[in-house]
Amino acid sequence: MYLQSVGRLGGYWSMTAAVRQRHHLRVSDQLIRLILRQVDPVGVESRRSHRLVRRTYLSRGPNHLWHIDGYDKLRPYGFLISGLVIARGV
Repeated sequence: MYLQSVGRLGGYWSMTAAVRQRHHLRVSDQLIRLILRQVDPVGVESRRSHRLVRRTYLSRGPNHLWHIDGYDKLRPYGFLISGLVIARGV
């Protein structure tokens, strides 16, 4: 169930955290990696190749959908970077 939602994108770190938080089990990272490789080989390969998955935006009309995102890694140095996507109507 977790693989169908968040786990497909997250990898072994998020899967390890989910197993520890939801089921209170202590499982090694190596075991999680082996299990993920067997259960979801396509997801493992896509994460390994670091492919960028582009988002597809569909909106009801012009100016109906906005997506704003920020890059905060440079914030401690005084650089604030933000991006905005305004989807066109279909």
